[in-house]
Amino acid sequence: MDKLIMDKQRHDRPNRIILVRHGESQGNVNRSLYTTTPDSQVQLTARGFEQGLAAGEQLRGIVGDESVSFLYSPYMRTRQTLLGILHAWRGRRVDFYAEPRLREQASREPPRGSAG
Repeated sequence: MDKLIMDKQRHDRPNRIILVRHGESQGNVNRSLYTTTPDSQVQLTARGFEQGLAAGEQLRGIVGDESVSFLYSPYMRTRQTLLGILHAWRGRRVDFYAEPRLREQASREPPRGSAG
């Protein structure tokens, strides 16, 4: 029985994991935006959406007709990037899941010049 469970788990594993960062966001262009907009609500620029479209085409070229599942952060800019990526899969079934643990983390490096 344990062998059957292990074989199923092995079979359910993806062939590959590809990480994609969101496209250019309004916060990338204007850092002061974060003083008025929550990080989770920062949107993509037009250029960022185009980057999502291009990433989708490149990903589709890499994976071809393999099945795909997307895990994405619930942040606005990552949802918008996913929309761009999904254009490459029009007419095909794909799975996608919001994963709240996927998000940017502040750097934990000590300030320059401090002992550490």
